Amino acid sequence: MTQSPLKGRVYQAVPGFEDHLRLELEAFHKTVEDESSRKEAPAGAWKDQWGALYYTEHTAGDIFWRQNLWLEPLLIEFDSISEAASALRAIQRNWQPEFFTQFRRGALITAKLPPISEKPRPFPWALPGAPVGAFTHMRLLNKVLKT
Repeated sequence: MTQSPLKGRVYQAVPGFEDHLRLELEAFHKTVEDESSRKEAPAGAWKDQWGALYYTEHTAGDIFWRQNLWLEPLLIEFDSISEAASALRAIQRNWQPEFFTQFRRGALITAKLPPISEKPRPFPWALPGAPVGAFTHMRLLNKVLKT
């Protein structure tokens, strides 16, 4: 099993507002290009997209049209479901899945993690003190990030 941090951030679009997030990332990307006066422009505002997740190597400023922001994305390569769950548990206890593919395999990883209660709570209620991380399962991530 190997772990490697990814440069940049991952933005999760608000369902139904993916176009808004794309436009906002493009506008931020153009601002960065103008300020740095670079001769060579990168290929796009985001390096890749996986479902509602947009990976950018730039640390964009205040992006409004996002449901979630992954501040320190990490690539974990694993050989088994148990190895993936162990790697996530070693980082922290609570994890929430965000799948766009490999749903069954992702469900098997989630089943090996400590459960997070999804029962309805009366409003208002206090947020839990323990952090909750998000993860996804991508078989093609290695191929995408090597380019």
